[in-house]
Amino acid sequence: MMLPEELTLQGFWQILWLAMVITWIVTIIGFFIVSAYFWYDGKSWLLKIENIILKCVGRLDKYLYKILDIIFWKGENNGTRNNVELYLPLSDLDIHQVMGVGQGLRVPFELTHSCYSEKMIHCGVCGGCTERRDRFKVTGISDYTTYTIDTSEFKEM
Repeated sequence: MMLPEELTLQGFWQILWLAMVITWIVTIIGFFIVSAYFWYDGKSWLLKIENIILKCVGRLDKYLYKILDIIFWKGENNGTRNNVELYLPLSDLDIHQVMGVGQGLRVPFELTHSCYSEKMIHCGVCGGCTERRDRFKVTGISDYTTYTIDTSEFKEM
């Protein structure tokens, strides 16, 4: 069953606005999910989605995904033809434990990206880069990330 276009757009913007209030990361995720859902219901010949799977890491993410779950999944899953499932395989771990699991699996952390800038090389000073450096330091994992500035000048506070 399709919703009238005006309700669909209104619902889209309400979900997107609420996600923006929570955090910009959830906004990006919410935008993808909502867009994919409405593309499916409105123009199934362009995109067919059987399942949407999100992976969660860390306790903060677990909290944010629970909010997203309440906002989106519970209401929207009832009106879809396909089931949407949310997997949280690492939700009981904090980010440092997740990094330990990654180290055990030989994850190439230097290929992951945390920087807020649009560039491929980490800036070294934004919130994402600062958190990244701190997490590597706390876990004792070597940080092979390339930064545009010399991060060795940063000292612990």
